[in-house]
Amino acid sequence: MTNEIIFADTMLVVITLLISTGIAFKLDKDKFESIENKLTTIWDYLIKRAETEFIVKGLGTINSPYLITAEVRSWYAPISKDLKEFYNKIGVNLTPQELFVMIHKEFGEWIKNNICIPHGLESGSCILAAIAVAKEVA
Repeated sequence: MTNEIIFADTMLVVITLLISTGIAFKLDKDKFESIENKLTTIWDYLIKRAETEFIVKGLGTINSPYLITAEVRSWYAPISKDLKEFYNKIGVNLTPQELFVMIHKEFGEWIKNNICIPHGLESGSCILAAIAVAKEVA
């Protein structure tokens, strides 16, 4: 084989690899976007369920920001300072969904045991109330 044929064969292999990689990347990108859209839909649904429970159980209103009753605020008194510090440290720059997840991650066990279970809350409204407490000005 001559050098020209070897070069042409090599270029054909390289071009084929690049095209294959591009197609695979496009498929992965489409799949990722599909998964991202589904996750966004799930989060929207979960937040709406939490907001519904928040209203139905009389915890407050879903104005922006969430407004809680004095009674509900008192439930969070033991962690109110921690919630506010947490929000001011990292929560300010988070999306509502990210803040929901991070408060759940950081305070979820306490909230579950001290707020959700004793007050019969199960759809995330206790996390929305925690967000309201966290965002209140001290």
